[in-house]
Amino acid sequence: MKLNHLNLQVDDAAKMAAFLVEHFGFSVTLEKPDRSIIALQGDGFDLVLQQTEDGPPAYPPGFHFGFILANHEQVDAAHTRLRRAGVVVDKEISQSRRGSQFFFAAPGGLRLEIGCHH
Repeated sequence: MKLNHLNLQVDDAAKMAAFLVEHFGFSVTLEKPDRSIIALQGDGFDLVLQQTEDGPPAYPPGFHFGFILANHEQVDAAHTRLRRAGVVVDKEISQSRRGSQFFFAAPGGLRLEIGCHH
């Protein structure tokens, strides 16, 4: 069975969609006229952003979603690119047994991760 999509509740669907288009190459595939739902597609993955009606959603501690790259050099390049674009990223790329990764805040405070496996 193949995972079809992920629906994220966000406080500003348009702002989050623009962020993902600009920094991660997603494309908008569907947009409701009232901008309450925006569907995106990126690298074979469908993501639906649904705008909440009463402020930012409360995600549990540690909740995030991540992007995987091929190697540490690509992770380092993404870290530099996002930092130069004014995105608040972790100061350092962390290393673990699994690989290299860093976290950052997307619009609305949602945490994202970029990493690679060793």
